[in-house]
Amino acid sequence: MTTLEATPIVSNYSEIIRDVTIGLLATTEETRDILIAGIIETFWDDDQSPGDLALCGIGLLDVRVRDSILWHMAQLDDELMLEAYSVLLRAADVIYENDKNSSYERGHSSPAYTCAGIAALLLGNYREARVCIDFVYASAPSYSLAMLVDMALRANMNPDECRSEIFGGDYELYRYGG
Repeated sequence: MTTLEATPIVSNYSEIIRDVTIGLLATTEETRDILIAGIIETFWDDDQSPGDLALCGIGLLDVRVRDSILWHMAQLDDELMLEAYSVLLRAADVIYENDKNSSYERGHSSPAYTCAGIAALLLGNYREARVCIDFVYASAPSYSLAMLVDMALRANMNPDECRSEIFGGDYELYRYGG
């Protein structure tokens, strides 16, 4: 039995942190699939642990995982998007606090804060989106996705335009790149 077969995808996936971080999964793509499913499940779980939130934030460091999550988010209605926004913001806060207290490179929270900013933008909450993006600029000023969100905010792009213009493609484009 492979590690992947033995690892259930659950909303509290602390059991797979060890497998993901030490690379015991068969392929990078399988790891990404587990992270994507785990992050989505974390959005709907009412009781996220700090470990769940940390793995959510860490998973978003991978561009293919991040873009896949963004595509899924663009398909949500406002009520579910608000839940996703809340989880992303808390995940970013957990990663940010960890960065603050470590000697490692900073900015690991940028993908999660940017995704939270996109969720706020898709909800039409431009003020919250701006706060998220400004936070990213303070720690990682060259983070390119934050720059794109900043341009959308400056252009007063409405949520429907964002959904169709930015996330209108097929899932495979976001999941595997173009």
